[in-house]
Amino acid sequence: MDENATPRTFVIEVEKAALGKLENVVIIEAGNRTAVPIEPI
Repeated sequence: MDENATPRTFVIEVEKAALGKLENVVIIEAGNRTAVPIEPI
């Protein structure tokens, strides 16, 4: 487990036409995998 629990902010750009089809995004950084739900703004 990674001991560095520093919060990180990711900005993900998605075309508007594809946005309705997405439910979540998986971010893989340094071998750590995080599933992030999409919240429309």
